[in-house]
Amino acid sequence: MQDPKNEKKFTHSALPDPDSFRVWLKKALFELGLKPTSYGPSLGLGKNTLGHFLQGDSRDLRLGTASTLTKDLQEKANKDGKVLAEIEGIPHA
Repeated sequence: MQDPKNEKKFTHSALPDPDSFRVWLKKALFELGLKPTSYGPSLGLGKNTLGHFLQGDSRDLRLGTASTLTKDLQEKANKDGKVLAEIEGIPHA
């Protein structure tokens, strides 16, 4: 177990609100030329899952899904030599 003095402090502000994540996801998909209806299923999501989220149909994503999307999109951007925007509202070190 790590010494608590050396652990990073976690605050609720380390997570984006759904609207901020929605904006970031739209930009990231556009930047990488991905369509929600084909990209979502490639990660095991339903065909309409990302579309409904992006339209703001009162649907949020699970934290695990958001984490998977963030990681995968960042890996795709790195592979393509692109830099994705930061998610608004999250402090970065």
